[in-house]
Amino acid sequence: MIRARIGGKQGDLFFKSAGAFHTVGTEEIVDLQFVTGGTGALTGASGAVRASGTFDPVAGTGESEYTGRVCFP
Repeated sequence: MIRARIGGKQGDLFFKSAGAFHTVGTEEIVDLQFVTGGTGALTGASGAVRASGTFDPVAGTGESEYTGRVCFP
């Protein structure tokens, strides 16, 4: 769940997520998050968001880029 503001609409978005990470070398990650609904002005939202980037489990740091689409009824 994230609290979101999209265009003048605000509320919480709920997700179902599946991801994978590479544990050798640069430790890349990829995650596909399906929007399963929302609250407030985001009620009934759907869509998908993809995150990709890197993560260092020893340092506990990483960087990701998010792209996707959130749709409203």
